[in-house]
Amino acid sequence: MSRHTKTCLPLLIVTLLHLAVGAGATKFSADFATKGTGARPLAMGDTFTAVADDVNVLFYNPGALALLPGQGLSMMHSERFGGLVQVDHAAYHKKVVLYGREAGLGISILRVGVDNIRFTGSPEDHGWEPDFDGDVFGPEDYEELNIDPSLFSTVTNQNLCFLGVYSSQVRNWALGGAIKVLYQSVGEFNSFGFGLDAGVLSPRFGPGLRAGLKLQDVLGTYLAWNTGVSEFVPPSLRPGLSWIGANDNQKVSLLLAADAEIHFERYGDAAAFNMGVMSIDPHLGLELWLVNAVALRMGYDRNAWTAGGGLRLAGNHQMLPWEFLDDLSLDYAFGNHEDLEGSHRLGLAVRF
Repeated sequence: MSRHTKTCLPLLIVTLLHLAVGAGATKFSADFATKGTGARPLAMGDTFTAVADDVNVLFYNPGALALLPGQGLSMMHSERFGGLVQVDHAAYHKKVVLYGREAGLGISILRVGVDNIRFTGSPEDHGWEPDFDGDVFGPEDYEELNIDPSLFSTVTNQNLCFLGVYSSQVRNWALGGAIKVLYQSVGEFNSFGFGLDAGVLSPRFGPGLRAGLKLQDVLGTYLAWNTGVSEFVPPSLRPGLSWIGANDNQKVSLLLAADAEIHFERYGDAAAFNMGVMSIDPHLGLELWLVNAVALRMGYDRNAWTAGGGLRLAGNHQMLPWEFLDDLSLDYAFGNHEDLEGSHRLGLAVRF
């Protein structure tokens, strides 16, 4: 990525957000909360709606949480586009029994931010007229242009999503929902929003096949900015299928998964498929486990490929003799981008 791109991209992101606030745009409102969480699912092309076997179900399918045993914790850090965008995620779940029925409770926190975005003030503040000849402005220009560094300031673009999830089992089906709280801030501007997600996961049918469905923003989610502008996030669907198979001695297992994001809006070139007022983005994923200790993953996320792997340090394979842990895994994911630098994701998952 060129120096000019690294300098201008954060400012472009903030400018677009300012335009969205001023125009009351809703098409891509709170889009940060739809990008998926966890290094494992993101290495598999952002598929997980019907996989639902670790704490990442909190985002992908809140209905499936009741199927997870014990309690678990997951953390992820990601740097997108050469480190310009920082993504952090943490989630926790616990198996409980409520009213005689097995259930699951969980919380999830996602932060997407662009930090230390520099504002230099207007040209008039510095007493000079700008030269729009395409040159990259640098410190060597301060004296020549009479720049006053004291007028510089930095702001942060921060987006937060909080989820509180409840799920229970009904006749081998898992059903549940999530209360969602959104917070966004760009400098002095900020917004709050509240919404609901719901999900369902089927029992296995056929040889290792399972289906799941997530309904995101069930009643629509409203975002209220401190400028007086309100935005609306319409409901969307995310169906998914998964298949898992293993050899007789369980030394090798293969997981295949497919999700589809369905938005009832015209997304134009921002979506892979457009059919009238409906836009669809496909997700495909593959995970291969070797001796239940090493995982190789790859996938297709909208219009880009993904890859990664995992290492199980404790659990069934017992690479580490930590009997108090049911599972301890390290995960890595890489996401490709046709125009910008790739994204790196590191994850840690613990079940106990």
